[in-house]
Order: sequence, then C-alpha cells, then structure tokens
Amino acid sequence: MDIEEIPISHEVKEELLKWGMRYGEWIDWNTDTLYPNGIELEDKHNKIGQQLTEKVKNELGLNIK
Repeated sequence: MDIEEIPISHEVKEELLKWGMRYGEWIDWNTDTLYPNGIELEDKHNKIGQQLTEKVKNELGLNIK
C-alpha cells in the first residue's frame, strides 16, 4: 500500500513515516539485544503509534475501536 494513496493530511503522513523509521531504536542490532532502557523506548514508540492510529481514524472519518 502506498501511503500517498491514503486520503489523510500531509502532516499525518509525515508523522507516520517518521514514526515508522524509528522502529527498533530500542534494539542493538549488532548484538540482537535490548538497550538498557529498551522496554521504555518500545513502550513510548507504541504509545505514539496508538496516537497516530487515532489521528488517521479521525481524518478518515472512521468510528471504530
């Protein structure tokens, strides 16, 4: 799916792309282990993802849980 085809604002598209690019910042990919604060970083990333989900739903006019 191409994000450009989704009828949401440019700002939300940018937020989604930036959020997606930050995936895995809590993982040391060289050792395949979590950084010391990895759980907190992952939780923060997931919370931002939930907020973005709500923004997308609002812009699409979706009333779903």
